[in-house]
Amino acid sequence: MNGFIPWVRESWNIYKYRFVPWIALNINEKTSKVIKKNELVPEVDLLRSLQSCLQSFHQYTSLRDDLSLYEDLYVRNQKVLLQSLGFSIVRSKSLIPGAGKGVLILKGAASRGSIVCLYPGVVYQPYQPILIQSIRNQFLFRCADGVLVDGKDKSISRSIYRSCAGRDQIGLIRVCDTSWLTPRPVNPLNVGQFVNNESKQFPANVAYLELNLPSTFPLQLRKFIPNINFDSISLDGERELRIIALVALRDIVAGEELFSSYFTLISDS
Repeated sequence: MNGFIPWVRESWNIYKYRFVPWIALNINEKTSKVIKKNELVPEVDLLRSLQSCLQSFHQYTSLRDDLSLYEDLYVRNQKVLLQSLGFSIVRSKSLIPGAGKGVLILKGAASRGSIVCLYPGVVYQPYQPILIQSIRNQFLFRCADGVLVDGKDKSISRSIYRSCAGRDQIGLIRVCDTSWLTPRPVNPLNVGQFVNNESKQFPANVAYLELNLPSTFPLQLRKFIPNINFDSISLDGERELRIIALVALRDIVAGEELFSSYFTLISDS
């Protein structure tokens, strides 16, 4: 019992930053960070850079999950990432005691303003059901307009993502990445859900940026995008896909862990 209470307290301190009701009650001018959009790389340039990187990745046509294939593509695309964006990233033990795993720059350096990860998961509009999926789920990301992204890779969240991926598949073409549900995503950027919250010792070096993937984004590259809408076009109408990019607030070099602020607010002015 003596060890149970500290464990609960420690678990809550990690989880609370993903618990939407707690965030709503605690976010204020003192706890939030405001970053002006004009301090970041323009969104059109970020999307262009992302598209260019994905075009450089080793392509594949398999529709079924293949762990051997994913392992091979993960290793090869890490090298492409290093050549294309100047860095590679990896999941590893966090520098924060008790925080489990985090995301570190493995080689090279991520330049200020560049995309360093993507936050994967099913995208829910504010009016869509997510109660059951939210139970004991610390991987729910809430956007400024109430859109939610469920980045959990287990349980019902995992099943829903796979179901949506199969539903929206166009012939023999994948429209999203399912490999992020495994330890070896074919797009190594798809690990944003494992970025830990900042601490006094480790201040935030990345910020969340909400982007809408335009309908003109190449279909053949969507298999590297780790997001999909919860409802089909027939039920919810045609809409741009929301993606969450984590952008570097400063240059981040090899060996550094990525830390975010779950209270980051990006303002237009």
